[in-house]
Amino acid sequence: MRASFDSRSLASLLITLFANASNATSQAATNELPDPAFQASEVAAELLRQGRFEQAVAGYQQVLEERRAEHGNQHELVARAHHNLSFALSQSGRGEAAVEAAATALSILQKVASEDPSMVIIARRHLAEIAERAGQFEFAWREIETVCAEAEERFGKTPLVGEAHEIAGRLAHRCQDRGTAQHHYQWAAAIYEKFYGMNNPTRTVRPMVGLAVVLGERGQWVKARQVTDHARAWLNAAQLQGTPQWVDVLKLGVRCLDQLDEHEPAIALLGELVSSANKAPISQSLARDVVFQSLQLGAPQLARNALETLRSAGPRDEPLPPWIAMADAEIDRLQGRPQEALHKSSLLLESTHSNGVHENCDAVHLLHGRALLACGDAEDATRELVALLRRQREMWGEDHPFLVETFLSLVSAEFQAHGTSVELIDALAMLESSMASMSPPKRARLLRGDQRSPTDRWFDAVKVAHCQLAENRANHARPALLTLERLRQAELRIADALFLEARPQEGSLGELLEQFQRDEAGHSRKEDRSQQKQRIASRLDAWLPTGAPQRSLFEMAGVDEADLETLLQGNARLVSFCWTDQQLWAFLAGNREDSDRVARIGSSSTIAALIDEIRTQGKVGSEPSSLAALGNALFAPLLDDLHGAERIHLAADGPLNTLPLDRLLAEQLLDQGARTVVSQAEGIVQLTQSRNSSHSAGSTTAP
Repeated sequence: MRASFDSRSLASLLITLFANASNATSQAATNELPDPAFQASEVAAELLRQGRFEQAVAGYQQVLEERRAEHGNQHELVARAHHNLSFALSQSGRGEAAVEAAATALSILQKVASEDPSMVIIARRHLAEIAERAGQFEFAWREIETVCAEAEERFGKTPLVGEAHEIAGRLAHRCQDRGTAQHHYQWAAAIYEKFYGMNNPTRTVRPMVGLAVVLGERGQWVKARQVTDHARAWLNAAQLQGTPQWVDVLKLGVRCLDQLDEHEPAIALLGELVSSANKAPISQSLARDVVFQSLQLGAPQLARNALETLRSAGPRDEPLPPWIAMADAEIDRLQGRPQEALHKSSLLLESTHSNGVHENCDAVHLLHGRALLACGDAEDATRELVALLRRQREMWGEDHPFLVETFLSLVSAEFQAHGTSVELIDALAMLESSMASMSPPKRARLLRGDQRSPTDRWFDAVKVAHCQLAENRANHARPALLTLERLRQAELRIADALFLEARPQEGSLGELLEQFQRDEAGHSRKEDRSQQKQRIASRLDAWLPTGAPQRSLFEMAGVDEADLETLLQGNARLVSFCWTDQQLWAFLAGNREDSDRVARIGSSSTIAALIDEIRTQGKVGSEPSSLAALGNALFAPLLDDLHGAERIHLAADGPLNTLPLDRLLAEQLLDQGARTVVSQAEGIVQLTQSRNSSHSAGSTTAP
């Protein structure tokens, strides 16, 4: 039968059981004057409240000695003295001694408190909290799991049990067991909502925040969003907008929406965060989060609003941190004010040089280089970025992921300054090497191409540079084709890579991904880079043997020269399309030395309009005239190169992936009376695999 238990706070319960009861018990036993040990305990408690921890420890040690002298080692009052001493020791920073004292109190109570098991439960919970504060998370987790089971059996679903579940969720999360953490947070949230509700909304919402974090880390972003929406509704109903807890809930909501690619609602939530400054001053850390999340979501004006709010709320006699000036300059560049961005970045450079090198030095130089490029000064931008790259390579090595942002900007600047130069070729090669060292999710975000961030536009410039390089230098057509194929394969695996990032980080694959992410975070400088690469390679071989489905995510996979020659055996041709913001390109390859070239097909917007027209007409094929117009736009510039080919391989790209290009080309060839087999796939890798298989699915013949 379960004992009744009211909803008093744990603090009140501890005072009743471990403090006042001491005096009552002692006086009842002696029926004399007030207990001196109890009075000494009261003095120590006052010292503890005043923050005089060492003196409090000395006071509780005196109480313990007096209790031992009077009652021996195995007595309830001695257990309570150990309990109080453990708390004072913990507050003074002596974690191990505090855990030992709390464990001793529990051990004594297990022997002498048989008539009141609740005291044992509370003492065990106290031990778990003291152990957590001492950093002994695994031990604390085991103890609080026992508390959850025993307290629920004795008291049912009460606030005490809810608090135990909340602590258990926190400790399970610390120990990387997210499934168990989710279970405990769910129970804590349910119990708190029932017992506290609007009487204590901050406590009601507290486990919801932990639950949302865990759900997000497990990749369950839809559920995480539902939890954050529910928590925000509670806080809004209690008119707690602008409080730290409300801010944390909104920040979690923004992260959920960003992961779900719901960018407009995410921007709206960030706007609420900025507006909350009217009720409570916005902190620098919050403003920084809002600014950089706004820039990532493609909302520079919102970032500007956050900066202005921070400026108006902060002390006017204190200098603002450097990141504010940097963000200000970047916002100017993104909003089409390159001269203002250049002026501000120049002032930042002067400040950096006059005050010595600081942690933002590289970021300032990168910002200045991009501002120069935005102003049309590609020559100076190239010099600035080359100097920055030289310093970064000396520190991090030649292929560290830290270099990717600099390489992206340098490729664009070099191309604008000198066209298809030897330096551009070198920059493109080094960029590819750095991208190969990135973790799969980060590479996926870089290649996602959704035009939300400046990085996506930098990367489009890289693809254009490869195409124009091949156009102007025929001997680079095939190397450029193979490089773009590796990038295409990375793009095709984006969904897998993002799923890998969202899945629970447990098991060998999660550990390997975490190793990549730690590498990107700067834990490996140049001198340690080669050893770390060897270590990652050995772990990759051990955990993901050749042929494992997920192994390709960690590699810049593609085809090599031999694969391409095998595909082009006989009288075969390859057409590989490359979709960029402004232009659609087509790489042509054959088995003759002079057959490789790149051609400009036309404006991407024109081709996109034809595709949209076909889609709006319903089922593909319902309007032959539209299909014919698209087929003519795509293949008319290429027919002379394809004449006489017995087999033509098509690699689609961008929006072309969803269209039957093999049918469109077959109809074009039919008009010439050609007998040609046309095969189509997403990329050259897939074409090679299809050719090596025993069947030829996806092929169309022009009779």
